[in-house]
Amino acid sequence: MWIIWSCISILLYALCEIYQKKSSKISEPHSESKLLIWFGLFGLLVAFVVSIFGLRETNESFITMAIENPTIVLSTIFYFVSLLFAFLSLKLIPVSIEAPIANTCGCLSFVGAIILFTLLGEYEKIAEEVTLVKVILVIVIFVIVIIFSDIYHDKIEDGVELSEYEINKKLGNKSKAVYYAVLGIILVIMSAIFDAANSVVSYYILNEVADSNDYLYFTNLLFFIFGVIVWVYISIK
Repeated sequence: MWIIWSCISILLYALCEIYQKKSSKISEPHSESKLLIWFGLFGLLVAFVVSIFGLRETNESFITMAIENPTIVLSTIFYFVSLLFAFLSLKLIPVSIEAPIANTCGCLSFVGAIILFTLLGEYEKIAEEVTLVKVILVIVIFVIVIIFSDIYHDKIEDGVELSEYEINKKLGNKSKAVYYAVLGIILVIMSAIFDAANSVVSYYILNEVADSNDYLYFTNLLFFIFGVIVWVYISIK
């Protein structure tokens, strides 16, 4: 069953990447904030569906879960910050540069899980999963992502709004082009690191702390709260 959910996740993530790029407009100074707000609204919808269909395992309130399981709050913050960095980077660099770096989060999660469980003295819990075959597969997938991203740049990216890097490159302003490229790469590296941190903490939570549907309900409600905070911020701005 997990393979079906994984395939659905990959498809939706790919559609999300396209939406993110199309919505990351240079001409809109707060386009990244608007994306976070929409993300928060979608989170509210997911939390509503989980609640209305009675998918939760417990009846713990949002406040109770936040107080008793602060790691859930931490993982949600990690992912929200990851999204912010990713949205900002898309305004500076093309998707063909952003995507392969952002998608190294899977490799980083693999390494991060080993580090976390080693520090907790519980490495034996994941020892069976750390095999040579999986390490090789992680490397192969990473290479495939880079190759696909290059194809994407040649075939698709011409139809989307130019990034700051591409604009300055076309204008012949090499120093600015390099500046935006470096800044964009730093942002997307930070995005990948925070995304990986979220994955590692989520893995720990789902195995040790909370049921998956409770986790889904709580995190999406928290996404909505963060989205409201961002909306208030840009409204004041």
